[in-house]
Amino acid sequence: MQKETWINLRSLAAMAPAMSTEETRYYLNGVLLECEAEHVTYVATDGHMLAATRDPSVCADGGEFTATLIGESLIVPAELVRAIKLKKHEMEWAKLVKREDDDARRYHLERHDGSAVSFLAIDGTFPDWRRVVPRKYDGAPAHFDVSLLARAVKIKKALGCSFENELDFTHNGDDPALVSFGLNAPNAFAVIMPYRGIDAMLPEWAATPSAPPTKRSPAR
Repeated sequence: MQKETWINLRSLAAMAPAMSTEETRYYLNGVLLECEAEHVTYVATDGHMLAATRDPSVCADGGEFTATLIGESLIVPAELVRAIKLKKHEMEWAKLVKREDDDARRYHLERHDGSAVSFLAIDGTFPDWRRVVPRKYDGAPAHFDVSLLARAVKIKKALGCSFENELDFTHNGDDPALVSFGLNAPNAFAVIMPYRGIDAMLPEWAATPSAPPTKRSPAR
């Protein structure tokens, strides 16, 4: 007997820019999957930014299927996530399988072309990511690490969104800012932590008014 559900490989791969690379926080070196009867939620974070999206737990190609891998939460290792290669705008689904006679952490991803990969879920506890998602927004401006913004753009592009260089921000002052990816990915979002307590600084030479240029007398 086995339990199974469908995974959207594009959604899984798109979370890669938000994964951590710190060895000491090994439980963040991957993508969390929360499997339910109707949907699968994909989440990644490194503590500075978080990305999440949600898709149905049935294959988009149609056909009769009932998800049976329900209530499972597992962390797919970063190596597997980064190894997923898809063509531009390609939407590919794979069956996530867990067999009773396997190691408790072992899962299998079976693609439509018959290829399959076996992996061990990361043995760790993913933090309660919902506590990071802001519920109120005051619109106060904030300062952000530009590398985080670039990673958010990569996520939007990986999700197949048009206008990939545009991000929709809901600023929140010193609290986390919400980033949405538009109508092409209504179930996806990112949360970015701002720099705290940093004021914009203008170099002194630019802030000090200079004397007007001296008019030179015409040569005679």
